[in-house]
Amino acid sequence: MAAVGTLEEQRRPFVVVLGGAGLVMFGMVAATGARILTAVDFKNNRYNLFVVAISVGFGMIPLVSPNFFKNLPHDLHPLLESGILLSALVAVTLAPAARHALFASHRSAEPGHAVALAHLGLAPYLDLEMRLGEGTGAALFIHLVRAAAAIYGEMATFKSAGVDGPSGRP
Repeated sequence: MAAVGTLEEQRRPFVVVLGGAGLVMFGMVAATGARILTAVDFKNNRYNLFVVAISVGFGMIPLVSPNFFKNLPHDLHPLLESGILLSALVAVTLAPAARHALFASHRSAEPGHAVALAHLGLAPYLDLEMRLGEGTGAALFIHLVRAAAAIYGEMATFKSAGVDGPSGRP
């Protein structure tokens, strides 16, 4: 019994930490979405409000009614159980011009994810066969984007570095 009690005591803080990390991750996604929405023209294009409202509404379905899609093919469930992905699909379907604002950080091992990427016309930057579902691919991808931006913005050219050409040849 002591081993079980010790195991239980050790698990409890871990569960709390995981729950807290999930809460922070969800908050970051929501805050980022709110920041992106500040760039949307709601004044001159009245349809944008409907696109956002309908997309967010569809994104809420997995949360408020988890069994809503239960009769659809099993391979689509990972797609339909992700409110973020579902919202993106609906937004791009309703406003195809929004497609340029999306990127696929990674390809999930789940079959439904490939269907979603094909519908959105996106090619993933990473394909690590992950199926964790909590944003790990995006968390990895952001470092790749930052590195690419640093290289683009800070790397010297041959001219600025005083190099005539490859191997010093003119």
